[in-house]
Amino acid sequence: MAQPEVDVDVLGSAAHWGGLDARRAWGMLESAPDGMLLTDDDGVVLAVNRQVERLFGYDRAELVGQRIELLLPERVRDAHEVHRNRYQAEPVVRSMGAGLDLLARRRDGSEFPVEVGLSPLTDDGGPAVVASIRDVSERLAVERRLTLSEETFRTSFENAPVGMTLACVEPDGRIMLEQVNTTFAALLGGSVDSLVGVDLVTILHPDDQHQLADAAGEMAAGARDALETETRYRRADGTHVWLLVHACVIDRSDGARTLSHLIDITDRRGREAARERMTTMEDRERIARDIHDLVIQRLFGAGMRLQAAIPEMGSEAAVVRAHETIDELDLAIRELRSAIFSLHHRAGTRSATAELTEAIERAVDRLGFRPRYVVDGPVDAIDAVQCSELVATVREALANVARHAGASSAHVGVEVSTAVIALTVVDNGCGIDPSQPRGEGLANMATRAARLGGSLVVDSPDAGGCALTWTIPRR
Repeated sequence: MAQPEVDVDVLGSAAHWGGLDARRAWGMLESAPDGMLLTDDDGVVLAVNRQVERLFGYDRAELVGQRIELLLPERVRDAHEVHRNRYQAEPVVRSMGAGLDLLARRRDGSEFPVEVGLSPLTDDGGPAVVASIRDVSERLAVERRLTLSEETFRTSFENAPVGMTLACVEPDGRIMLEQVNTTFAALLGGSVDSLVGVDLVTILHPDDQHQLADAAGEMAAGARDALETETRYRRADGTHVWLLVHACVIDRSDGARTLSHLIDITDRRGREAARERMTTMEDRERIARDIHDLVIQRLFGAGMRLQAAIPEMGSEAAVVRAHETIDELDLAIRELRSAIFSLHHRAGTRSATAELTEAIERAVDRLGFRPRYVVDGPVDAIDAVQCSELVATVREALANVARHAGASSAHVGVEVSTAVIALTVVDNGCGIDPSQPRGEGLANMATRAARLGGSLVVDSPDAGGCALTWTIPRR
């Protein structure tokens, strides 16, 4: 397109443009990415740039001398004239858009959304207004698509038939719930408001907290993008519900933002646990029968034969050793009968041995090694309350080793006699500084022991490390 002739009277002098001559100034307006036009105080178009021609489909010759309302839909022209007169009475610079939904009209009658900026101009030619016009059709279309996507997500999130959560893994390791749906809130017996802003780990079963926290840390570090696990969540009434959790990272711009859906599998886990208990009970009954019918009878027979042979022994030393051996066989028979009693007594419940083993297994990843574990006596015969406190103390003791000791090995021993239950945990770590106050973990273990009439002793042996002894009277 050829450069248009410039009306110097309209543009003004070079002095008015800060030293630019009129043609240079007009070239600047022609190159502007927005439509630019100049009107007098009656709204008559004095000049337009090339972008106005492209936006509206008019030649500039068709626009110069026409009122600005020609570029507006007919239904708003009268109202616009009122607004224009009001603006002329108090002309000020107004930024693009200014919060208005504005429409413009092309030569072919089609309409499109625009943003308009106005600025008053006063010079020797009299008052005038400079208007900048921008087509915002594409931007508004993108905004509508984004709004639709957000609305679709919100609707799907809220109306999902499974629990849904949106959480952010903070730099300090907390997993903060940002959004939850009503289904998730119902699973936990609470409200949406009571769960938003909560650290997810605090509403998990204590045995499941470390596993999920470790997985979340891997997500935040970029080591994994998704997680599938079965986890126990604490309900508002203090009970727990098993949930199958599928979580994936949807944003890494600030830590890791995860989207999860959660399905209640409590009934399924209950059926599996019932089958496991039935299988365990059958195994215990079979083992008990085998021990009683085979092992005890053989030990008893061996003792009887040895006792019958004593009169034939030629030396006093041999007789002493024979009596000692008979005593050992009698002790073994008593312990086996105690074990048989335990198998029958706890056949319908989860054994203390299983719970202790699980607590130790769960600590392996955090410790970096597998502790040596030794049990002496009928541990499965202790009552449920003492079993619970014993298992909790083992868990707390190993957590302390993992957090503070810097150890490479540890020994866990549980001894059950007719009078006491004794737990020892010994590690080869850095030991305990006696001048430092006890931490929360040791205080918890001491409280558990005191609650059951027992005690906690902790010291650092000469060989190094730490030795913990937790003892309670057996009931």
